[in-house]
Amino acid sequence: MRVIVPIKQVRDPKGIRVNLRRQRVDFREAELVINPNDRNALEEALALKDKLGAHVTVVSLGGPEVEDSIREAWACGADDGVL
Repeated sequence: MRVIVPIKQVRDPKGIRVNLRRQRVDFREAELVINPNDRNALEEALALKDKLGAHVTVVSLGGPEVEDSIREAWACGADDGVL
């Protein structure tokens, strides 16, 4: 069985700041992380890998910064990553 998991990077909400005086949202300190829903999908795919021996491939679109998310998925146990 082969499982493909699409992942997307989003800004970490912990780093988002609101400037009430200027009425703006500041994303400068918010790091890029794997979308929480995509992380859940990855965890389920890895559970299938453990249970049924599935081959897990992570797929994403974007620039060089997306490589960090693919590496993170590899560290979690994904077999392949496609950028």
